[in-house]
Amino acid sequence: MKQEELSVNTPHGILKATVMPDEEYPGILTELIGPDGSPGVSVEYNPEEDAIIVRVFGKDDPDGDPVFITHIN
Repeated sequence: MKQEELSVNTPHGILKATVMPDEEYPGILTELIGPDGSPGVSVEYNPEEDAIIVRVFGKDDPDGDPVFITHIN
């Protein structure tokens, strides 16, 4: 699967949406690429839970653990 992206410039940085290239857990990652870090949100389908999982990542540690997680069934 090719990686698809969409981006838009804002006064706070670039908002970028990327299709997550995982056929088993399809999803989208949206992140703000700016001077103060790269916070973001991932939304993906989890087949084991048959649910949509939303994870919010903070700007201080965008590659670390999410600061918020919720499940949408």
